[in-house]
Amino acid sequence: MNGQPSFGFDSPRRSSTGPDEMNRNPLARRTDPETSKAAAAAIIPALGAIQRKALDAVREAPRLTVRELARRFGLEDPREIGRRLGELEKLGAVIRGKPRKCSVTGRNAAVWITLTSETDTRKDLS
Repeated sequence: MNGQPSFGFDSPRRSSTGPDEMNRNPLARRTDPETSKAAAAAIIPALGAIQRKALDAVREAPRLTVRELARRFGLEDPREIGRRLGELEKLGAVIRGKPRKCSVTGRNAAVWITLTSETDTRKDLS
């Protein structure tokens, strides 16, 4: 879609960590501390397929709002990913970051972050 990555309900997860790492534990990177890998492994059985795709989207494009994520991954209805992020938040897989101006709506909105991402820092939390 116009050169933009697809949300990928039917496509395999894209990852810079390689296929072995991707298949073994999609929530933790090879470079993550062992405690993060253990926490990520504990969450995996509780995730549904669509929730995993939503989590992958946040890992691929952290610090975006729901509407920015929906636009980036070609979703017509932002609720497709927004509802999954709420569920993932309750499971502790993602957190809401500090609100900022959304590039889609122009209004302040929370950004979404995974704590297992190498680039995530505590200063981004609200």
